Amino acid sequence: MLRHRTPSSPIYLSEAVKKALRLIALIPLIQRREKCPSREEKSAFM
Repeated sequence: MLRHRTPSSPIYLSEAVKKALRLIALIPLIQRREKCPSREEKSAFM
């Protein structure tokens, strides 16, 4: 993790990007879970 202590916004931007990428990475997992018949596993995952 490279963290430069600068007052400008790139740090916050990269944090937002990380969150967005994490969400994007989770979407296929959620879709895969929805295809599975077991609803208990899905509700636990959500």
